[in-house]
Amino acid sequence: MDDVSTTAETVSAGNSVVSASAIPADELARLTDDIVSALKTVYDPEIPADIYELGLVYKIDIEDDRSVKIDMTLT
Repeated sequence: MDDVSTTAETVSAGNSVVSASAIPADELARLTDDIVSALKTVYDPEIPADIYELGLVYKIDIEDDRSVKIDMTLT
């Protein structure tokens, strides 16, 4: 999904910072890439596609303490 919405301390799927964060931009981009890469390894058991490409992930929030919250739906 190319238009993952984001909030504070969050980077969109396009790796553009949406709002201010205490995390340096390069680290935020790296963390986001790592998270998206991990999500792309999780496949729907009935469809040969990963949960990220299926659009099941709506939002990825990376907090200043580097905790991650993912807003998604299930199939």
